[in-house]
Amino acid sequence: MNLTLINGTGVPGRPKVAFVLPNLAAGGAERVALTLLRTVDPERFEVCLVLLEQSGPLADDYSSRIPTYVLARPRLRRAIPALLRVLNRVSPRVIFSTFGHVNVLLLAMRPLLAGKPRLLLREPNTPSMSIPRLAYGDILRFAYLCLYRHADRIVCQSRRIADELQNDFGVSRRQVDHLPNPVDLDFIRREAIPPIRPPGPGPHFVACGSLTYQKGFDRLIEWFRLVPPPATLWIIGGGPDKQMLQNMIRDRRMLDRVDLLGYIDKPWQYFAAADAFLLPSRWEGMPNVALEALACGTRVIGTPEAGGLVELADEVAGGAVCIAPEPDFVASIQRATRRTDSGLKPSLLPAAHAAENVSLQFNRILVELDVHTES
Repeated sequence: MNLTLINGTGVPGRPKVAFVLPNLAAGGAERVALTLLRTVDPERFEVCLVLLEQSGPLADDYSSRIPTYVLARPRLRRAIPALLRVLNRVSPRVIFSTFGHVNVLLLAMRPLLAGKPRLLLREPNTPSMSIPRLAYGDILRFAYLCLYRHADRIVCQSRRIADELQNDFGVSRRQVDHLPNPVDLDFIRREAIPPIRPPGPGPHFVACGSLTYQKGFDRLIEWFRLVPPPATLWIIGGGPDKQMLQNMIRDRRMLDRVDLLGYIDKPWQYFAAADAFLLPSRWEGMPNVALEALACGTRVIGTPEAGGLVELADEVAGGAVCIAPEPDFVASIQRATRRTDSGLKPSLLPAAHAAENVSLQFNRILVELDVHTES
């Protein structure tokens, strides 16, 4: 069994925090984890990254100086021996994980982990919406019910997620912390200049995410048929539904108004130029792309199923987030006001989501876990 250390060797003497991720895919959970990793106080903790496989476009989003262990086992069940081996070698004080299937595995492995590490878990989606749609949803729900109550802390980005963990899975209130998704506001706004939009006099909209059933782009295309020309829509992202969505656009004769732009590493120039950012998701935790659109000064129109977006609507001023059920989504698009300037608008993002503020909360949680670790 091979185990590869691709970066660094670490600095002894400080308690370690190990971040465990399946890979470096471009999803919101991976972006949040890497942002939190970068914000860990280096004077107090040493961090390392454990990857089931070394793949994904976010490889450049963390420092090459961070010790990174690659298990070369993309399937979780085949990675168990290597994962146990590396965690016992590293002997972290705290283990952080943000995917449900990895979370339950770490909880199940806990008796075999050396040094009695504390488990800090992040729940990325609303369980009642996400678990039933997984191939092994019944098994995962049972594992949540049996194991989640044994986590040391669970961070949630919305009150709805926290409530479900407490009401449906027996997690106690003292185990749960509300931790907003961090957004590097200054970086995103620098990268958003200059805004990019198609030529033409009509209103323009942008959506972004993995091209999967969860993100609801199929229904967005159907809704956009009812929005009169010359309105245009750009959908940013890649995924398994790309061909199906392209066929929908062609069959509905919308090729002149709707474009699939593919995956774009830094899409914020496109967000900044849109008259509104559209979020048609069927379920979410707290969609990072919506936060980033607000950081670019762009209003968001989203569905009630989009998790924490409903709570975010109460935090922002001036109706910057509009929650539109399916019957009202088209009308909300049509009410969007066309931009009259080409520059970057002021940020609409609530201060609680700024990376520096989230960092303070995250490091406080790490210190509390470190202080209470059993010797």
